[in-house]
Amino acid sequence: MGLSLLLFACFDSGNGTAVGNPATAGFTGIDIPQDVYLEASHADIKVLKMEDCKTGQPAMKWVGQSVDLLEDADEVVSVDAGQWCDMRFALGGQGLHLVGETAEGTPFDILLHPGEDIPIGRKFTVDGQSMVVAVVFEDFVDAETLDQVGGFVRSSPGDPLSDAWAAALPEAVLVVHDISKDGFPDADDPTLFDPWAEAMESGSASQGAGCSAVGTSWAWGALGLAGLLAARRR
Repeated sequence: MGLSLLLFACFDSGNGTAVGNPATAGFTGIDIPQDVYLEASHADIKVLKMEDCKTGQPAMKWVGQSVDLLEDADEVVSVDAGQWCDMRFALGGQGLHLVGETAEGTPFDILLHPGEDIPIGRKFTVDGQSMVVAVVFEDFVDAETLDQVGGFVRSSPGDPLSDAWAAALPEAVLVVHDISKDGFPDADDPTLFDPWAEAMESGSASQGAGCSAVGTSWAWGALGLAGLLAARRR
C-alpha cells in the first residue's frame, strides 16, 4: 500500500501567492540488492516538514500512516502548487523497519530512525507533478555486513549496524516526477531536485532564483542517475 504526501505552497517572492498547478505524491522503494530478500519494509511516517522559502517559517503537515515501501506509490492526494525549502519527513516510533534474509541465509530485523526526521531535499518546486519519493535500498542495505554478523541479526538505534544504515539513509532517497503516473520511478522520470542548481543559486541570488528546484548536494546527481537507470523493486 503506497502513501500520498501532502505539500504546501511556497509564496512567490513578488506577490506572496502560490504559483503553478496542483500535484500528487507518494512513497515507494526501489533497487533492492540482488543478494537480499526483503520480506517487509515499512516506514512509520507521521509529519511532512518544510520551510517557506521566502520567510523561513516552518510548515508541518500531518500524515500519520505506515507506508509499505514494497508496493507502488498511490497518488491519491492533491498537492498545493508552489515552492518550498528543506523538505523532510518525521518518522514515528516504528521508524523504518526492514525484515528479510540475505542470499547466504542470514535473517535480519533492522529498525532505523524511530522518532527522528529524515531530510530528503533542500529546495524544490511543486507544479502539477505526480511525485514519487523513492527509498533506494541498495544504497544502505548491505548483505555482506549482515552475513559477517551472522545468526539472526536484530539491530536497533544505538547498535553499530542500525546506526550505519541510518546515517546513509538521507542520501538514499530520490524524489522524482512520475511522468507515467504508475507509482514507480522509470528511467525517463526526472528528479524533483536539481543537483546542479545549488552552485548557480549562490552566484545569482539577486536574479530571483529564490526557491527554484535544488538538491541537497552534488550526490543527488549521481544518485538520481544510477537509481533511475536501474530502477527496480527486486
